[in-house]
Amino acid sequence: MRSQRAPPFRKLQALLSVCLIGCIVQGGRYAIAGCLVPPPVFKEHGVLYAAPYDYEVRVKLGCIMGRCIGDAIKSAQEIQALDETAELPSMFNAISPGWWLKQLNSRGVRVERCAWQHLEFETIDPDYVVQEGDRARLMIHVHERAAPDVEIQVLHEDRNFLAISKPAGVDVFANPSYGSVRLSVVGMLEAMGYSNLYPATRRSLEKF
Repeated sequence: MRSQRAPPFRKLQALLSVCLIGCIVQGGRYAIAGCLVPPPVFKEHGVLYAAPYDYEVRVKLGCIMGRCIGDAIKSAQEIQALDETAELPSMFNAISPGWWLKQLNSRGVRVERCAWQHLEFETIDPDYVVQEGDRARLMIHVHERAAPDVEIQVLHEDRNFLAISKPAGVDVFANPSYGSVRLSVVGMLEAMGYSNLYPATRRSLEKF
């Protein structure tokens, strides 16, 4: 597939699965919970800043299956109060227990589960007991880390590959892991007009 150009700041239609790269493979698409328009980016003294934004994410709840979600959150808060470095269930990796509780109390969390040929959605509260296969959808508030205002050098481009020189100080992964990728390598390439990008290292390309 040839590299596709798209207007800058187009709506994101894929969640890009990324790994540390020197090359970008074009093609992969990944479903996300909610599309968004990439946030405005501001430049100051050689640094890029993205405006904060809200973003809907989808989180697996299998780590607390069979438990009341409110009880799981309370337990996580108690553990966190005793030891801030303690390991919590995976649903709290990027979203704090306090934010979960706030969204539940405001009826801002929906559970999706597979039904016959469609998805079913249910708005839940802290008393909800997690079932097998449940995934939660909720809004988070995202602040991306700043990145240096640098230009990505394209070394080679053909119908299958886009090889680049990764600038120092620019994340390949979305930062943070949920949300836009505007201030990452992939996000900067998106702004340059490239689309459908799947990052890979030279080593991971050996299978091609």
